[in-house]
Amino acid sequence: MTPREYVNFLANSSTRHQILQEIAEQPTAPRTLASKCSCSRPTVHRALTKFQAYDWVDDLEDEYQITSVGSRILHQYDALLETLSIVMEYPQFFNQLGEEGMGIPLEAVESGTIVTATPKNPHAPHSHFAARLRNLPSEQCYVLVPIASPRFIEAGKPLLQSGTTLELVYDQSVIETASSEDATEMRAELENDQVSLYVCPDSFSFGLALFDEHVIVGTHDENGQFSACLESTNPELYTWATNKYTEYREAAHQIDPSEFS
Repeated sequence: MTPREYVNFLANSSTRHQILQEIAEQPTAPRTLASKCSCSRPTVHRALTKFQAYDWVDDLEDEYQITSVGSRILHQYDALLETLSIVMEYPQFFNQLGEEGMGIPLEAVESGTIVTATPKNPHAPHSHFAARLRNLPSEQCYVLVPIASPRFIEAGKPLLQSGTTLELVYDQSVIETASSEDATEMRAELENDQVSLYVCPDSFSFGLALFDEHVIVGTHDENGQFSACLESTNPELYTWATNKYTEYREAAHQIDPSEFS
């Protein structure tokens, strides 16, 4: 059989999946499996016969025990189901993360807070982001900025007023495509001793802000509108975000705000 055929064997029957899950918890007799899984004994026996043929379970005197192979198969299958569940709940966020964001820890998405733009509230992500900037005390904040947006500079004012220092890494395209009006407004706000400004020649498809413990990851639509943001204190996300920031920061060079022209 091919790998796809093994997957289809489980995917085509929720009962088979449940039977394997029950056996994974503890060795179980067929009659007990039929009761727990609300299915007939013949259904259980057909599933067990296949499981044995695939070396997923062993027969131990009328009780069936999962093998190491079966345990790995079940773990990976359940992981696939969990991935599908999380990703399909927030397709907008994941689509706009791009290839660079593929490694984002799904546990952080599941346990964090995601705010997405809607037709009724297109500015919900920005409002959430701005509110968090007012309420997340931090001595230092590190930010990846993939778009030119005076609104983000405005949102960051409370951080500067509280004494936080900012290190901003801009995508090169932000410098090149910022309108003269945006550039003037951004330059005025960035000419501050608390701000260090860097420009990276590489583009990035998402933005992020790193605080002492919190991480905020933002995505944008094809028009450059802030479309979704994830906020989390998940340690794995913090490590992922730190590594991403460091990657782009090391490729960047520092500039003076006057270069926004």
